[in-house]
Amino acid sequence: FSGMKKLKSVVIPEQTASVPAYTFAKCSALSKVAFSKNMNEIDSTAFVKSNQVKTFSCPKANKTFAVKKGMLTTRSGKTLVLVPNKMKKLTIPSSVKEIKANALNGSQATSIVIPKSVKKIGAKALESKKITKVSLSSKNKTYKMANNCIYRKSN
Repeated sequence: FSGMKKLKSVVIPEQTASVPAYTFAKCSALSKVAFSKNMNEIDSTAFVKSNQVKTFSCPKANKTFAVKKGMLTTRSGKTLVLVPNKMKKLTIPSSVKEIKANALNGSQATSIVIPKSVKKIGAKALESKKITKVSLSSKNKTYKMANNCIYRKSN
């Protein structure tokens, strides 16, 4: 589906278990994505340069994923998997302990709030050209922020 400029919404079929790399890349009109109940894997580049994606939805019957505050997380809510590219202000749910590598891949976000619960931030997890403001909870036990840099307290 990569590059389909008129594709506005997608309902991923029940028999689909994974969404590979670049599946919906450069779909410039895509705004709504409904994942299937059987989906158990998604590549972080699946929606790269699909900058109009506003909403993800996922059925409660899905045993791997859920949507919390508009973002795709694991069912438990402990891992932030992917953020819709069109979301501008991100407040990561307080249940999130890990932000998966490339979670903001292609994001148009301008601000992000990271809660005290986050213990792991994957490689390029916060990579976004538009972010101008990052807030990290002062109660976070793993990370600290100084001079616009986030770093592990341990090293």
